[in-house]
Amino acid sequence: MNQLTIRTRMLVSFGIILLVMALMGGVAHNRLSAIDRNVGVMKTDALPAFAIARRCLQHGMNSTY
Repeated sequence: MNQLTIRTRMLVSFGIILLVMALMGGVAHNRLSAIDRNVGVMKTDALPAFAIARRCLQHGMNSTY
């Protein structure tokens, strides 16, 4: 490594930093995509079910026996 010039060392270091940043960006994109999919599931499946359950409970509390 001592035989490499300062220019070569700096270029290699810069390249390594760029590779690490690209890897971090890829991981972040992957995790954000997973979060987006989970939010979509909640929006289409879970929240309507809660609304239906709330209406059932309200109807049950308002009815007379």
